[in-house]
Order: sequence, then structure tokens, then C-alpha cells
Amino acid sequence: MEKVYYYTGSGHSRAVAEYIAEGLGRHTEDITVGEHEAEDGAVTVVVFPVYCENMPDAVAGFLGTVKTGSAAVAAVYGGISPGNVLFEAQSILKRPLIAAAAVFAGHSFLSEGNSFDRETLDGFVGKIKKPAPVAVPPMRRSFYADFAPGWRSRVGLKIVKNDGCTECGKCEENCPVGAIFCGTPSNGCIRCLRCVSTCPANALSFECRPFLRRYLERKKKEKSFLYI
Repeated sequence: MEKVYYYTGSGHSRAVAEYIAEGLGRHTEDITVGEHEAEDGAVTVVVFPVYCENMPDAVAGFLGTVKTGSAAVAAVYGGISPGNVLFEAQSILKRPLIAAAAVFAGHSFLSEGNSFDRETLDGFVGKIKKPAPVAVPPMRRSFYADFAPGWRSRVGLKIVKNDGCTECGKCEENCPVGAIFCGTPSNGCIRCLRCVSTCPANALSFECRPFLRRYLERKKKEKSFLYI
């Protein structure tokens, strides 16, 4: 059976992928941890989060493994800006793109839960069932998008470990960039919050700096973009 592939940090992309998979009658597969390559199929569907207007490196690598059929991509963002990730995905793919969406969802830094725009996704699923090539235009991208996005996230948000940590190693096992050890992140941390969402002891949490919280609450667009 064909799959819906996804990369997830705090769970928003997984929720979107599961919704799409239900509409298509497919299973989902998490590409966040480990080596994955797209399997042959008619339409390869990939769902991923947007971090500081950028596509996670692992997603870019995965898109490059799509070798047959066509593809559809859904980028999940928290209402600030999806950047130019859909156009970038189209450029990486060696196959025709038949649907693309930047889906507005709750922002993980604001603890808004796994809400997302279902109406846009219904149109996305409908197009996959009746595939035809689509062209995604370049989208506006912030001048600061490439300015040390990982550093900017670390400055704005702090991962906090409490006394409940058992040093079980699950955070290390689940970290998509290998940037945490016994609940303490390194400078390679991209603040995807996967460690927080997967800690079995609930020993990890996060604190959003006041200036970042104010920025996120002020800048929200709450708009999705669909190309079908």
C-alpha cells in the first residue's frame, strides 16, 4: 500500500499526515528518525513542518529519493510564514508535482495543540485522487530566513529539564538532528520540540522568551495556500 510520509517535531505534521492518509486510504510513515527512501508509487505524499521559513534538511534529502510517479507536498506552518518551501520542494523533486499546500496549524511554541486547516487539506486530497501537474510560484521569503535559524530558535526558546528525568535516552533516540544528551540539548538543537513531545517521563518542557511570544502573537497570518 502507498504511504503518506511525514517529518514531525511536536506532532502537528503527524496529525496532518494522518488526516491525509485517512482521506486516501493509506498508512503513514515517520521519516524523522532513521534512514528512509521513498518507495515506488503513483503519487508520493510528503508532509513536513516549516522551521523559521525553512524546510528541515532531512525532508530535502527525502524528496531527492522520489524517483517514480509524481509527488504532492504539504508544509505545515504556525501562521507566521511558510517562506518559499513549496517552490523549493518543487525544485528538489525530480518528478512532477501534482498538489502543494502550506497548511496553517497551531504554533508549537504557543502550545496551541494540533489544530489545522481541514478545508485546505480536503482540496489537497481531492487533487491527489485526480492527479495532474501543477506549477508552484515562488513565494515571498523573509530577508532573515537564512540568518542562523537554529541560533535564532535557541535564543527565543529554552528547553527545560526537571528532576523527573530518568536518563532513559529516548530524547537522544528521537532527536532528528542528534542534538540532545540526557535531556540537555547541544548547539545543534533546532527547537523542533520532538524531545519534549516524546519524553516518557514528561521531564522536558520549554520556555518561550517574552519577546518571541509577543512576536508570534502579533505576526500570525492564519492563512493556508493551496496549489492544485
